[in-house]
Amino acid sequence: MTGRALMMIVLFASTVFAQGKADEQALLDLHSKAREAHLKGDADMLAQTVADEHVDVGRGKFNRVTREQLRERFTKVFATRKYSKWDNVVRPVVHIAPDGKTGWMAVQLAATLTVTEDGKKPETINFDMAWLANYEKQNGQWRMVAISYNVPSGK
Repeated sequence: MTGRALMMIVLFASTVFAQGKADEQALLDLHSKAREAHLKGDADMLAQTVADEHVDVGRGKFNRVTREQLRERFTKVFATRKYSKWDNVVRPVVHIAPDGKTGWMAVQLAATLTVTEDGKKPETINFDMAWLANYEKQNGQWRMVAISYNVPSGK
């Protein structure tokens, strides 16, 4: 192998590695955006992190959910639930497929929210949750396409 060929291989490998790190950071940035959305109670911001449609797996069932359905659901959730904590227990684990088109992220959080419903005293709830989310790069942007989670009922 010539020096030039070896240099081309090293350059290619470096570029692939750098892109993988950039994609990993992009998924971590989506996670940070989801955290901010929960703490602000911003359903629009949360909806920006998902694909036009994604698969939602949890609480013993799965559903296909559109971005608009997610926005509507979390608008209702945030109307009565205010998050004051939504923090990683451990650093999320991110994996990007070798082709750079798909990836996944495993997350474990500790959260605190206060539920305020008409006619009831506000209730503060601390809980843990975890999920595995799948992502696709769509038109150059990472979007969540599936999530499987364990969140205590009612949270």
